[in-house]
Amino acid sequence: MTGAFRKLAVEKPAEFDPRKFMIPAMSTLEALCRDRFERFGTAGHAGKIKPIPMDEMAKRYASGALDPKTAAAKAA
Repeated sequence: MTGAFRKLAVEKPAEFDPRKFMIPAMSTLEALCRDRFERFGTAGHAGKIKPIPMDEMAKRYASGALDPKTAAAKAA
């Protein structure tokens, strides 16, 4: 999105209006997400995602359940 903002700012410096910047930025973001979903094999699986209430997510963050689990973290 930042790249799309910068491109528009350079191409049309007189039109510094964040609302106008959002249109191409969102299109760029949508294309990026679509590409990533397809590359990682997750496209078409949205129906399998179970929504989690914000209070539950806050508890998970606070408990450390969502902390990254990497080889480096285990070694430390």
